[in-house]
Amino acid sequence: MAAFRSSDIPRGRTVAVSRSHGRAEGPPPTDRASDPPSPSPAGPVNIHERVQRAMAIPGQNHRDPWFAPFFLKCLDDAKWLFK
Repeated sequence: MAAFRSSDIPRGRTVAVSRSHGRAEGPPPTDRASDPPSPSPAGPVNIHERVQRAMAIPGQNHRDPWFAPFFLKCLDDAKWLFK
């Protein structure tokens, strides 16, 4: 599977974003039918090009060689902060 790049999305186009957060699309289960509707807008949502580029960056791994020194520095800063 090829990696997604923000350049794959034509400029000035609307991108459909799922608001289901990993849940199956469709009507809500019957036991939750009395819940208030979601405040998220229906339909496609415009996403700025800068946001699309920022979201296209691959995630960082805790096994990367740069992570251990970075994390140790964060721990030192946290110790100072919570003195």
